Amino acid sequence: MIKLHKIGVLVLVNFFISILLISCESSASGKAVSKYDQLCQIYKEVVSMPVELRVKEGTLVQRVQNELPDFFNKNYTYIARADADQRYPFIKKLAEEELKSKWSCEVMQSYYDNEFSRPAKN
Repeated sequence: MIKLHKIGVLVLVNFFISILLISCESSASGKAVSKYDQLCQIYKEVVSMPVELRVKEGTLVQRVQNELPDFFNKNYTYIARADADQRYPFIKKLAEEELKSKWSCEVMQSYYDNEFSRPAKN
């Protein structure tokens, strides 16, 4: 009787572990963060820093290069060289074409709309 009880407990434990693993895999794949969402998160963190614009720009380049190296090499080096008012629309278009869905990053859009239109500080 005791052996049967132990086997039943082991079966239940294995069952729950299997369910847990399956649910973790499902949630991980279902909530996969795109590189564009990662890029948006980088912008959220960097543009809120109380530093000069040139420091923010340098930090953005450095973070994207370190955290999203493939995206940096394929796209960001060109994006960073574009006029500021063209950067967000270009990134948005890339994201929507690749993700095949609507994408936006309000922080990034606001950054390019506002930061670059301000007069430079002396």
